[in-house]
This record gives sequence, C-alpha cells and structure tokens, in this order.
Amino acid sequence: MVLDTKDGSGSAATEAAKLPLSRLGAYLALPDVGNLFCRFCSEGTSMTSSLYRFASSLICRWALAVAVLSASLLLTTSAARAENVKITVSGTVATADPGMGFTVGQPVSLFWEVNDYAPATPVGTITLGSHYFWEEENDTDPALYTSVGGTGISGTYRRLSGARAPYEDLVAYTTGILEQFTDGDDFSAAVNHGIFLTANPDYFVQWIYARNLMLSAPGFSGFAIGATLPNPAEYLAGYAGSYSVTGDLIEFGTTNINDTNLRLKAFFTPTSVLIAPVLAPVPEIDPAGMGSVLALVTGALGLLERRRLKVA
Repeated sequence: MVLDTKDGSGSAATEAAKLPLSRLGAYLALPDVGNLFCRFCSEGTSMTSSLYRFASSLICRWALAVAVLSASLLLTTSAARAENVKITVSGTVATADPGMGFTVGQPVSLFWEVNDYAPATPVGTITLGSHYFWEEENDTDPALYTSVGGTGISGTYRRLSGARAPYEDLVAYTTGILEQFTDGDDFSAAVNHGIFLTANPDYFVQWIYARNLMLSAPGFSGFAIGATLPNPAEYLAGYAGSYSVTGDLIEFGTTNINDTNLRLKAFFTPTSVLIAPVLAPVPEIDPAGMGSVLALVTGALGLLERRRLKVA
C-alpha cells in the first residue's frame, strides 16, 4: 500500500507516523495541490493519466482525513466530572400566605447551585477563626449561584442585572453553620431572578434566606477556615454529604410582577441539608461509534490499496 509523499513513495503508516498530530490533518486533507499536480505531469505520462493519478491522490488523502477527523468528533458525554456544588435544604412548611400553593406541614426542598469560580477569583471576606463569606453584590462580581429553585418554584434562574440588583451571599462557619441568601436590592418588576411561584406565576421569587443552618453529621465538627478565600464550589465539595440540621426558619418571599407593593411570604422549617457535586459532562470515546470510525478507516485504506494496484 503506497501513499504519495514528497518523493512519491512510502507507506501511509510510516509517513503519517513521522508527522506531529498538529500537521497530520493538513497533510492528509490539504496537500500542496500545485506541487502534487506538477510532479505527476513531470513523470512522462499522458495528461489523462496524470490527471487521474492527481485526482485519485486527493481523494485518498481526503478519505483518510475524514477517518482521522471522524475519530476525534465521535465523542459522547457519558462520563462526568464534578464542577458546581448543589446545596439542597429539605424541610416542611411552617406558615404560608394564601395563594402560594403551600400547606402547613407539606414537605419541601430548596436548592442553591454554587458556581465553580475557576478561573475567576472569588469575592468576599474572611474572618479567621470564624467564617468564610462569599458574596455577589455587584454585577461585575463573578456569579455566586448558577441556579436556585425548589418546591413550588418554576422558571429558570438568572443572574440579576444592574449595579444594585445582585444580592447573593454564602457563609460557612467554623461552628458548622451554613447560610445561603438569594435576594435583590432592586424591587422593580423588570429586575427579577426569572423564577416564580408555580401556583401563582404573577409572583416572582424576590428573596430566600436560609439562616443559621447548624449542620450535624458523624465526623463533622465545622468548616475549616484558612487565610485565603477559596473557590466555594471546590471548598464545599470537600464537605459533600448528608447532614441533619437545626436553625432558623427559612424565609421565602415573593413580589407581584404587576404591583410590587403586593407580596406573599412563606416560612419553612429546615430538617436536613445535602451537599453534592453537580456532575458536568466530559467527552469520552463512544464504543458504539467505533464501528463507524473503523468503517471509514477501512474504506480509506481500501481506496489506497486499489490506487496502488492501478498505478502498479
């Protein structure tokens, strides 16, 4: 099996192996067309034969290129890696205003998906011996949460815009207390998180305060605090697990999109907290696609072999 190279000889495998990966695609798919054509014409064969060999050489190279590129594109997302971290607080309804769609004693859960800041630098403060405080209080700050939602909430969470709009906080204490705030300084209907009451879509979620959640689990004695404010997602991933919890009632407030003076509130009793990495897809080779790749490679090699026999 012969593949045309600079001197018109050499095996495909040998010549391909000599090339770095960054040049392999260019060698296979984009040969020096002018030089290639001139070389065939200078071999003393007829113009028809030269054109035939020129065309067949391009076809063979492009067939190999398709096989090589297809192998790199036939990827799937069946594997996953940890990226963000989700904090889920479960509990029951303590009180709720009529129209919110909640009943007292109803099981509920709320979640905050903490953003993986990398490569951005987290914004916040450190109180050594006490707590980490992450915040998003300006629209120039990196997003603290990528998603917020839960029972009785519909819509898609979005980051607030405007200099005074964002007001997202996350606090971890050495005592084992965890706090999450979702709020906005701007109470206009035009500025909202994009999430609203399922039972009453005219009311958008204005704030959710989860304060003084005292976490308890075997082997857990509190959050370690260092001298540098860490990436919150990476930090909390180190505390992944289930916790029983006591603490203040979770305050859940909504505002009417047509009249911002109308508000509905509910309070939830927290009972447990789950901290879990959110698995983000990463590519890996799909075994089901290998048959297609092998078929392309086999077809390309067959073209090369038939071309060798015709030239010979």
